[in-house]
Amino acid sequence: RYLVSLFVINALVLGGCSQPNAGMAEQENSITVSGEGKVTVAPDMATLQLGIEAKNEKLQLAQGEAETVTRQFIKLAKKLDIEDDDIQTINATAQPEYRWNQTTNQQDLVGYIASRQIAVKLTELDKLGALLEGAVAVGINQISPPTLQSSNAREAYRDALKMAAKDARANARTLAQALDTNVDDVISINATSYGPEPRPMLRAQAAMDMAESSETSSYMNGQITYAASVVVVFKIKED
Repeated sequence: RYLVSLFVINALVLGGCSQPNAGMAEQENSITVSGEGKVTVAPDMATLQLGIEAKNEKLQLAQGEAETVTRQFIKLAKKLDIEDDDIQTINATAQPEYRWNQTTNQQDLVGYIASRQIAVKLTELDKLGALLEGAVAVGINQISPPTLQSSNAREAYRDALKMAAKDARANARTLAQALDTNVDDVISINATSYGPEPRPMLRAQAAMDMAESSETSSYMNGQITYAASVVVVFKIKED
């Protein structure tokens, strides 16, 4: 969320001395209106968070399984022509697994859990289905919902901002006409953007269920909406 504030302050100077009440008078002879603008674009990329959790009685075997699955997934991603810079192994952990023994009232060590997390930036959405299906096939057992993004986000926001500004001026003119007056210059503008929340394409379990199905998966990309709003203070034109 971005906050942009532009202030235009007019000071009246007479005989080298400013008048302290000029700004107050200017605010009194003003109209404050709001405006909104929205731009909808098609997503052209997505980010994915995937992982492998391997369990074994021996730590080395659990870590080895997690490492093997990670390597196989990276091999799959490269086969789909995903750039190395768009694949990151962001976390690797190993921890003991205990189970409560009701007979001894103690925790018994039953094995180890090794985990790897992988982040992928996908710039070709038509490869998403193959990537998810292949991920499950090589042993990935944790898939967070992919999130949609647009490479034109900044341009979309600016277009929404322009629409909001035009909407505010139209609202000011409508209000002024209803009051038999006219608006003049802008005194101040306060603009706020509302970027889209990272939009999940599928719930994690749904993504895995579709990836595990024998049918060719179809993933609906949907749309992304960027919104902006402004609050503008216009000076009332004096007759």
